[in-house]
Amino acid sequence: MTAKALLHRLRDAGIVVDFNADGLTTRGVIPPDLRAMLALLHTGVLSAISGKRWFGYCSANGKPVVLNTGDRLPDGIDRLCVEGPHGWHTLPATAMVSHPELWAFPPVKRKAA
Repeated sequence: MTAKALLHRLRDAGIVVDFNADGLTTRGVIPPDLRAMLALLHTGVLSAISGKRWFGYCSANGKPVVLNTGDRLPDGIDRLCVEGPHGWHTLPATAMVSHPELWAFPPVKRKAA
């Protein structure tokens, strides 16, 4: 799932999603199946509604990248932030295993028969 897709699912569930100087705000009861994803992708949702740039960081190689809210996360990303004063959000080490649908993994190469 992408940050943009999550924003649409939240709105479809009747959640009012907005932002202020403190960051992302929501009104309404967030469905249980979306809570964990919002906890991980809140910076991307904030980027999608604010128009500010979204960044990912891979601590394994020390390289930040500009992210697209319509794409899944690149492999290795373990920190996220949206342009502004809020700083980096560190993803839990288990996030990739718990929510693989958020990452764009390379296609599995099949051996020729």
